[in-house]
Amino acid sequence: MSAQKRNPRILTDKEVQQLLEAAKGAGDADHSLVELVLDTGLRPREVAALRSASIQDGHITVNDKTGSRIVPVGKPLADRLTAMAAEDGTIWVNGRGDPMTTRAILRLYARAFAQAGIEGPGLGGMVLRHTFATRFVRNGGNVVELAYILGYKWAMRFRNL
Repeated sequence: MSAQKRNPRILTDKEVQQLLEAAKGAGDADHSLVELVLDTGLRPREVAALRSASIQDGHITVNDKTGSRIVPVGKPLADRLTAMAAEDGTIWVNGRGDPMTTRAILRLYARAFAQAGIEGPGLGGMVLRHTFATRFVRNGGNVVELAYILGYKWAMRFRNL
């Protein structure tokens, strides 16, 4: 008997609002973190590695294992992220001023979900990423462009066609 494949968890519009409100109550950094992933679909490790120098002209340049890609981001959020940056350009810092690790970013996601009262298995950065992707397509986004934004290696070759 084969295991039934489950669709990835995505947040409802109501849960997105709950999450953003709860994150806003926790402070600018938490709110910006949740908003960033819901608006860009960045992976947790990409969020942890984000530096202010990567944010310019309504986009974020992401460098990862698939290469470099350009991810659109709204100007108000981009300005907020840049203003949050430490002297060395690090966006996400801990209480000691050290750059946050991917694991620390994942803990912030977990805290935001808990504060919003959203429960269930597998809540974290990938749920936010899947929610971004679903909303992108539902709002008329092109699937190949989405794959590029998300950093899927196969989509990188279509970007310059």
